Amino acid sequence: SKSVMGGNLAKKLTKALESMEGKPEAQILNILTLRTMQQAHYSENNVGHFGLGFTHYSHFTSPIRRYPDLIAHRIIKSQLYDKYQNMEMSAEDLQSATTWLSATEQRSTKAERKVISIKKARFIRRYVDQEFEGMISSVAKFGCFVLLRQFDVDGLVKIENLGNDRFEFDEENLRLVGRKGGLVYSIGDQVKVVVTGADPETGKVDFQLSEIISQRGAEGADVDSFFDEERGSRRGGKPGPRKKSRTSRRADERTEAKHGAAAPSKPGGKLAPARGAKGKSADKDKGKPKRGKKTSGKRSGR
Repeated sequence: SKSVMGGNLAKKLTKALESMEGKPEAQILNILTLRTMQQAHYSENNVGHFGLGFTHYSHFTSPIRRYPDLIAHRIIKSQLYDKYQNMEMSAEDLQSATTWLSATEQRSTKAERKVISIKKARFIRRYVDQEFEGMISSVAKFGCFVLLRQFDVDGLVKIENLGNDRFEFDEENLRLVGRKGGLVYSIGDQVKVVVTGADPETGKVDFQLSEIISQRGAEGADVDSFFDEERGSRRGGKPGPRKKSRTSRRADERTEAKHGAAAPSKPGGKLAPARGAKGKSADKDKGKPKRGKKTSGKRSGR
């Protein structure tokens, strides 16, 4: 529609992002905005350019010339010069080429992201057992990811290490809600974490939550309403306590016995380390884990 392709929505998004410049949440907001957008792909049809707000858009060239650029050059030449008319492609050939090119670009992007994650894991491994300030950048049913902005490195805090509670994923509001204490973890929360592991082969980084600095989603969070809705939806609209299956309860008990659980305090307070945690973060007698050194590491990007 004109409101979308004409750039009205794109301009509003751009204005909103610009208003966040310089704020701690800016980087995460940019990432979340990109996630909501459809992945770019090549097409034989004119579909415009959402980000630029153009109703008509085509590839033409780039610093490193790619095959889609060459196709566009050949089509233009075939329209301008008689001697290049044999370069004109049929609609069927164009469709086949754009489908193949989109697939190869997606593979290239996937490989690039994998290499970046491996490099980041290799880098952050030197900081195992050190503590850093970060921000929750993503929330899932298995835990939350924390972004260390000074390194642009994401790590996972597993749900069993979030606190001595049963956390459930509120998908609509992108948050984890504790059933017992009502503690809420949301995107944008400021926390401190200890690096507990980094695997360069898989590119995975693990954190242990050590302190809650501030919580954006905790104020005014209607936790009771969330659980009432959950109970109602699972019981055909009849609210009431929800019981877990015996298998599920045993699985939770095994997880706690194996990994332990951190007991959360109020925002701004310390978290007791999980039982069995390795390194300095597990030793209460030795005090708080050593704070990580501030470096001038360049952002590698996604």
